[in-house]
Amino acid sequence: MNNNLPAPQYAKSLQMEDRSLDLLNYRRFPSWIVRPIGHRDLGIDGEIEMHKNGRPAALFLKFQLKSHDKIEWGRSGIVRSSPLAVASANYWLGVQTNQGSPVFLFEADLSAESVYFAAMGPQLRRNYDALFKQRSVTLEMQRSHHLAAPNASQLFDKLFLRECTLRDFVASAERCLISLRDTAFFLLASQGQDGHKEVSDHAREQRIYEIYQN
Repeated sequence: MNNNLPAPQYAKSLQMEDRSLDLLNYRRFPSWIVRPIGHRDLGIDGEIEMHKNGRPAALFLKFQLKSHDKIEWGRSGIVRSSPLAVASANYWLGVQTNQGSPVFLFEADLSAESVYFAAMGPQLRRNYDALFKQRSVTLEMQRSHHLAAPNASQLFDKLFLRECTLRDFVASAERCLISLRDTAFFLLASQGQDGHKEVSDHAREQRIYEIYQN
């Protein structure tokens, strides 16, 4: 190699990404195993597996990691995140709904050596109607929500577990709605019968089936 000729330069953005991932690994909770994902075109940069009492707990989350030289905080202690593509936001909602894996945004402040976090699901669902009317979205980031904060572990676990229960809640709600619908069909199909007459499960199912067919 001729040292007098130009050499390829390592892009600053790649340097920042590597430093941010190193910082995330440094600031991670002891119960975390951080696994970066090589192909990040869908907006998922990695996965975190959680352990309890030194054993795998079969709890996972996905994350996107953003890098900053310095985050400028105002008096409110709240800033908007880097712009996030709507297509990626839609994908994250699908990941959580279909896989049950919460998706978190991490924003690394390299100068302060801090990693801030936000659960994507609540903010995206809260603004769902407006989500697809724009090309990008931003999330609210709070200065107190960083991995080195004294209460960070408890706060993060609270956000994580709340998002984990969402899939079970949706499934229960769907079962409830289906049950109410079936009951309504059965009542319609049973009109004209003696109200005191006992109807077998088979008869109930047959009447519901007949209504569906019509």
